[in-house]
Amino acid sequence: MPNTSASRLDATIPRSAVAKSAILRSVRPEFRSAPLRSADASAEAGLRHIGSLIARPEGRAIIEQGDPATYVFRVIDGLLRAVLLLPDGRRYVVRFMWPGDFFGFEFGRRHIHTVEAIVGVKLMRYERARLDELMATHPQAGYQLLGQVNHELSSAQDHLLMLGRKTALERLTSFLLEMATHRTDPAQIMGKEARLPMSRADIADYLGLTMETVSRLMTRLRRRRVIALPTTDIVVLLNRAALVRLADCKVKALRP
Repeated sequence: MPNTSASRLDATIPRSAVAKSAILRSVRPEFRSAPLRSADASAEAGLRHIGSLIARPEGRAIIEQGDPATYVFRVIDGLLRAVLLLPDGRRYVVRFMWPGDFFGFEFGRRHIHTVEAIVGVKLMRYERARLDELMATHPQAGYQLLGQVNHELSSAQDHLLMLGRKTALERLTSFLLEMATHRTDPAQIMGKEARLPMSRADIADYLGLTMETVSRLMTRLRRRRVIALPTTDIVVLLNRAALVRLADCKVKALRP
């Protein structure tokens, strides 16, 4: 049987494509905080009043799977991963959390994921009881926070669709396009570069692939001059149109 991903790649990318990219020097990503999506000033003030700022170093667990769901968190700076640990020891990366994202909302009494800092992070921590009170007494804040939950559910649905219906190549190219919408460094060219502060193991566990498959497909895309890899954590999108065709999906509008 021919390799479907390889066949699509050869058919989609012109062999005569010319790579045009400025090779960027390697820098450690610097994350910037983001406001609550569409929140008004009074909602932000209410969140500040009930929240406390905490910092955690790289690699530290913020939430352990099975912990009581006592707190909800908002990312101010940094990047985190939500991980589901299976009984046989396998690991599944459920999502990545960026500045502005909330996590820790649970329908039950315990957290179902472990959440770990990929780099050093700053977080706002809210007691769930006080957050429930704010939502009950401040309709605008409650509306905005429910929007955050809806955003989280929509992202989870998109991820499940990707895992269930896309090939390995489609998953990786979709991931690179999505990462290009996140600004993780002031020097990043939005839409043209994907900064990957997470490890190849994180990427593989998020996409449901092996590290070897991720590395092999990255190399194939580089050789076809669809991407450039100036460093291990920077991917330059040389041929965005080809990536969109390979991903076989509509890409979300770029974030400002």
